[in-house]
Amino acid sequence: MERPKPLRLAACPVCKSRNVNAIWYGMPLGDPEVLWPPNATAGGCALSGLDPNRVCLDCGHEWSTPAAARRVWSALPPQTG
Repeated sequence: MERPKPLRLAACPVCKSRNVNAIWYGMPLGDPEVLWPPNATAGGCALSGLDPNRVCLDCGHEWSTPAAARRVWSALPPQTG
């Protein structure tokens, strides 16, 4: 099986580096070195719902993309007063 091509990721919002990895969570089904794109980083199996999904390999900044943040917030139950 051929390894997937690198993901197209936006630059780091802090240092503007293009040396950015996606953070993927969950237990990999198979070898990530073979099945994942080269710019995907394992984030672990435990999720809080507010975990970052991008990391800059140059400055270390971690962040979530707006689409990921919207998915998290839309899944929360409505607040009652």
